[in-house]
Amino acid sequence: MCWGRCGRVVTIYGNLGDRQQGYVSAFAVAKAGIARLTESLACELTGTEVRVLGMHPGFVRTPMTERLAWGAQGRAWLPGFGETADRRWADAQPAAELITAIALGAADQLTGRILHPGDDLAALTAQCQAQPGRRRLRLDLS
Repeated sequence: MCWGRCGRVVTIYGNLGDRQQGYVSAFAVAKAGIARLTESLACELTGTEVRVLGMHPGFVRTPMTERLAWGAQGRAWLPGFGETADRRWADAQPAAELITAIALGAADQLTGRILHPGDDLAALTAQCQAQPGRRRLRLDLS
């Protein structure tokens, strides 16, 4: 037992923090900030037994995403989004399974990274050991 000296912090990341799209600046900046917070906290906690990971749950159907897809404001600011939403909804179960795996320590070697449901954590760990910058948020300055 670690009694308050170890654990896992999981942030929730989402689309738009790593892409260009109009009319979603506040959301995009907040999500990019979550990714940077995840990385920064992981760096600050190096040498402790606290791990910090981000999780991107996928495009899950929620009241918020339904409003974006079919509400008047969503249709005005994100035209076409609602037309594809039904095909893009993801099941929340894989995200729940990822959270469980994180809680059990299966992703501890991936601290500071954003994980996605369906990631093969063992394979990703091996890849990240070979390429330490893999799966970190990067700005495209090209």
